[in-house]
Amino acid sequence: MIDSVLRRRLVGLLLPVFLLGVLCLAACSLGGPQSHVPTAAEILQRATNVLNVNNPTSAQGANSATVQDLTYTMKLTVNMNMSDSALGAQKLNETMTAKGEETLKPRRAQMDMTMALADAALPQAVNLTDTVIVDYASQTGYIKMSGGMLPGADSGKWYKMSFASVGGLGADTSMYVDYSKLKDAKLIGSETINGVAVWHLRAKEDLNQAVPGSALAGSGSTTGANSSVSGTATLDYYFRQDNYRPVKIVMASNETMSGLGTATTTGEMDFTAFNTGVSIALPPASEVSPLQF
Repeated sequence: MIDSVLRRRLVGLLLPVFLLGVLCLAACSLGGPQSHVPTAAEILQRATNVLNVNNPTSAQGANSATVQDLTYTMKLTVNMNMSDSALGAQKLNETMTAKGEETLKPRRAQMDMTMALADAALPQAVNLTDTVIVDYASQTGYIKMSGGMLPGADSGKWYKMSFASVGGLGADTSMYVDYSKLKDAKLIGSETINGVAVWHLRAKEDLNQAVPGSALAGSGSTTGANSSVSGTATLDYYFRQDNYRPVKIVMASNETMSGLGTATTTGEMDFTAFNTGVSIALPPASEVSPLQF
């Protein structure tokens, strides 16, 4: 009788401890809660190890996540309030959608773009469909146009352009994939996109490093003889938590163009594939003409 009472008391005392141990073991076997949430700086460093446009051979370990090429879609909207002493006040609205691909060795980008420029003074929007190739090693751009044409340009012909000009058209992706340009990066939190766990970061970038999509911005601050672009863009980055490849980038900016007016830009870049064997060839020199505008 006494033994049975003691056994029951021992079971009553030890059972909670036993159950707690079982729960701990189960949590460990399932991975349990994440012990360390990386900082924004750690996330950017790991993302740079995976996608490094400045030194693509420096990725630590050269693991399977290291980016060699990528494809993406992009959309941008630019609203400009122009104030020119000669032309007067104008409101210009530009929209651009694009599909693109990029290689890191050599670093080249190719975009198929569709743009529409609306102005109250125009009877209808000016539409431009073009293919743009950017060669970063030579800081050169190439464009082939159809639809609404630039002065002096022929449809279907390749034209050589300055790096600043193709950047102004939105074909330079540096603002999105060169993480070394970012400032004040902060971790917003953990989210899920299309069933994939991502880290959400928010950072800023100076617009005098070029604003993709702005019809007046270049690869530096100078956009004209007496004008410059200034301001700051806010960028929201979404990186996969498992391999730190980018998933999506959202951009919003307000810029001031001295002597010309102001503009606001919103955009989004969505990454669709990595390491599919993309190859981007430059147009043959015999098929390229210079373009001045």
